[in-house]
Amino acid sequence: MRLLILREAGPAAERTAQAVRAAGHEPVLLPLEAGVALARALPEGAFDAFALTSRRAAAPLASAYPGDARPVLCVGAATAEAARAAGFTHVLEGVGTAAAMPALLGAAGLPGGARILYAAGRPRTGTLEEALTAAGFGVVTWDVYETRAVRPAPALVEAATAGGAAEAALVLSRLQAGALSDLVAARPDLARPGFRCLCLSSRIAGALSRELAEGAAISDAPSLARLLELAR
Repeated sequence: MRLLILREAGPAAERTAQAVRAAGHEPVLLPLEAGVALARALPEGAFDAFALTSRRAAAPLASAYPGDARPVLCVGAATAEAARAAGFTHVLEGVGTAAAMPALLGAAGLPGGARILYAAGRPRTGTLEEALTAAGFGVVTWDVYETRAVRPAPALVEAATAGGAAEAALVLSRLQAGALSDLVAARPDLARPGFRCLCLSSRIAGALSRELAEGAAISDAPSLARLLELAR
């Protein structure tokens, strides 16, 4: 199956392509998003721990706090790997959902009321901030990057269709869902009849156009491995 990968060109997209190949499918890279660093001032005050829900935010956090030994709360394995690579030593690895992350802080012995600096990107759902607040922790958000939709160059679209129209796309965010909807409306030759959007969540599927939503499939867990099980 020819699967569109909509992530920004770079290591994350290549890792996704490797996973697609390992699952027996053909990856087609068609980036519809790009990350832009934000030059936001570091929030003032003392923090007891840090939080990350994105690999991209690990480097800016490490630049601000090089070699810091405080706990770094990470949403899942990929983010934890990035935190360790950035030089953090006390990394708490979550199960892949922001809502489950506060439990890690309690397990690490941080008391209620501990103050957490969340190095984050935009747009985001706000799930982690809500979960930390509900669990009795203080949270300060520091926006370090923004992901924006991009329209691919015509040559890139032509390259993506050179081997034939895609049969499905991996849709990992609402931004990707909206950008793909716009692109397929302008270039219907990108998608074969029966084209399917494989979405990481129902919230993401909700950002698809009506036409693409009709063929959407939704993963039952927020992981690429489970999402690829839908590619049949």
